[in-house]
Amino acid sequence: MWGKSFAAFFGGCLLSILIMLHLNQFLPAAIDKRLLIGLLIALPIWGGVMLRERQYQVSMVKMSRVI
Repeated sequence: MWGKSFAAFFGGCLLSILIMLHLNQFLPAAIDKRLLIGLLIALPIWGGVMLRERQYQVSMVKMSRVI
């Protein structure tokens, strides 16, 4: 589980950085605001990935019980 947590965290950070790099081309702002927005975007992305992984694990357990 920890490996997936770290992978989701870094994946979420990478995704938020990519989103922010693209947004900065259209909406320039000060560096501190960009960093704050990037961190605020990373948390929901990480949470979404972790919830999706949990739903997948639960569905696999249910499927194994049926078989």
